[in-house]
Amino acid sequence: MMEMPARVAIWIGGRRGHPFAKVAKHLESIILSMDGFVPRLHDSKALLVPSLLNSIDVIVSYTQGGWDLDESEEDALFSFIEDQGGGFVGVHGATASFKNNPKYHDFLGARFSGHGMPRKFTCVPVDVNHPVMTGIGKFTIRDEPYIHEMGENVQVLMIREDDQEPVVYVKHHGKGRIAYMAFGHSAKIFKNNQIARQLIKNALSWSFDKV
Repeated sequence: MMEMPARVAIWIGGRRGHPFAKVAKHLESIILSMDGFVPRLHDSKALLVPSLLNSIDVIVSYTQGGWDLDESEEDALFSFIEDQGGGFVGVHGATASFKNNPKYHDFLGARFSGHGMPRKFTCVPVDVNHPVMTGIGKFTIRDEPYIHEMGENVQVLMIREDDQEPVVYVKHHGKGRIAYMAFGHSAKIFKNNQIARQLIKNALSWSFDKV
């Protein structure tokens, strides 16, 4: 019997200032390069209804500000992860989204609190044995240095070398799995940086429990 592919919702949108469409294109390219994963693009909160969430397995979220979640949208998202066992991969501004929804940040595991000007920094693994870190070593990238208020039950996998700020982490939420990576202000990161592309692949595979 042929195994069903993992259905991945690429979720983009929010406040202007990030290259949503370009990042979505590169995320789609990454997902299409993975065996057994199929991408679908969603650019609004209309994704957050049970009828749609029941038809996907993983959300990769590149959202940023501009939106709030009402109670039914929160409930649908949390149930997708906690009860349905869905995966959630947050990228960059995912922690800066839905600022008026504290439950969302508790669920995600971190809240964006600021960033400096884009600069080069080195990312260093702190847990090389986690599946999300497979094939991932120390690397340097130019991006916004995000700063977060970290939540509970978060497992940090990678930090910035200079200030020890987490840049990749994972957590469990009910039956589901959540992964987050802080870089991604520039779409070029997911086009040209092979380590960033591999991290997306690893996070999707882990959140879908395929590793």
